[in-house]
Amino acid sequence: MWNPSGEAARARWETRPGGRTEQWFRGLAALQGTDWVNQDGQPKPLAFAALAREHQDTFRLAGPQWAVRPALVAASAIARLRGFRAPPA
Repeated sequence: MWNPSGEAARARWETRPGGRTEQWFRGLAALQGTDWVNQDGQPKPLAFAALAREHQDTFRLAGPQWAVRPALVAASAIARLRGFRAPPA
């Protein structure tokens, strides 16, 4: 999620049970200022895939999982080969 406008936005988000939701968001935030985000600060696809795979117990991409899971495995493997290491949460 992101705020595409220049105006402040507020959201309240509750996840129950919490699981590793905080670590997921900390991982995304830790990418800021690295080469793994684009000029808008959004994670590049390989980094996002690697984080999504690492946090698959917490975060799941929409779509048929029979297609999504193998794609995440492949993309996260490529990310690791290119030097991606998940930021400490």
